[in-house]
Amino acid sequence: MQRICFQCQENPVYAYLATLLLNKAGGNDFRGYCHDITLDTEVSGAIAYSKLIPHQTTPMSLTEQYDFSIYLCDKQSDGCPQNDDSSKQLCWHLNIVSLPQNMVFWLSVIRELNNRIHLFTLVKSKPGIE
Repeated sequence: MQRICFQCQENPVYAYLATLLLNKAGGNDFRGYCHDITLDTEVSGAIAYSKLIPHQTTPMSLTEQYDFSIYLCDKQSDGCPQNDDSSKQLCWHLNIVSLPQNMVFWLSVIRELNNRIHLFTLVKSKPGIE
């Protein structure tokens, strides 16, 4: 099982959503981790509408090693943070909004993350592809 850590400095809800999506799509091959967060009503509604199960997240530990660290960064930022651990790092640039807007907005975020996670799991489940 590959362990994937999601982080987003601009809005941790993005990392939480990515974790839910990976845990739903990853089966026994992938497990997502992120920081614990508190959700507002719009995000909770979007999660329910998307049929994601909120309790499927596992809190991230700073002492554990992950196979991949995926940073979700705003397209306008200078770049994703770099860390010194042994995990492979990816940076997914998104249009990140720090303040919640409405359910339609969050559904588009879920759709975008779901597409990226689908491609990630497809590629990373193939033997010999780094």
